[in-house]
Amino acid sequence: MASINTVEDIIEALDADPLLLEALRARIMTRELIDQPDRFERFVETVQQFMDPTDRRLVVLENAVAQLAESHARLAESNARLENAVAGLENAVARLAESHASLENTVERLAESHTRLEQSHFRLERKVDSMRGDHLEMRLQGRIHGLLGSRELYRVRVVRAMYPAGSSPKFLNDVDDAIQDDTITTRQHQRLMDTDLIVRGRRRDSAQDVYVALEVSNRLNRDDVDRVVESGEALALVYPSAEIQTAVYGRDISDEHVSRAHTKGVEIFLSR
Repeated sequence: MASINTVEDIIEALDADPLLLEALRARIMTRELIDQPDRFERFVETVQQFMDPTDRRLVVLENAVAQLAESHARLAESNARLENAVAGLENAVARLAESHASLENTVERLAESHTRLEQSHFRLERKVDSMRGDHLEMRLQGRIHGLLGSRELYRVRVVRAMYPAGSSPKFLNDVDDAIQDDTITTRQHQRLMDTDLIVRGRRRDSAQDVYVALEVSNRLNRDDVDRVVESGEALALVYPSAEIQTAVYGRDISDEHVSRAHTKGVEIFLSR
């Protein structure tokens, strides 16, 4: 063996003899330190084997997250469009509600106008009927003598006329006396004063007094029949010994009211 005097001699000797180098390493290092490089290499391989599937899972997860983010973005966009559509629908509903309210107001005003028109029409009809009734009353007063004269009556006179000035003073006194002595009620007195026409005549065969109460209307109805019946009942109390007749005079009467008049013993005169 060569002489070793310096560190360089030692290094040169170790490089020339691997067995000597291994023997020196065995003296200086433990077996764990010697095997450490191999262990570290195996650890690296193991980690690498573990990391490869993990990396793949991470890639899959990242792709899933990216897809989820994209889906979320699309959902947010769809939600925005939906919100805009809902807002547009709400505006349309609001406009529709305003239009409906306006239409209801218009319909209400039209209904009010129609009601006023009907009321005006009804008042006009009543006024026209009243004027026609007044005309019929005046016409009847001119025709009453001939109308009742054909029924075997003579000395036919109007005792209760359309106007108080045309009424008989004696008749008015008789009626006033009847209420004074309680022969008739206040209601019956008023009914006689409101009767359209009351006529007095005498029968040719017996000279018996006959009083005829008449209600006059353009269109005869139930009320005309009932009123003249009440007038006849009151006349019978004022003139108990006289014959009392009742009649209605007008242009038109329904079959129903004709039947009622016949049932009540009320005669019907129609103007032609």
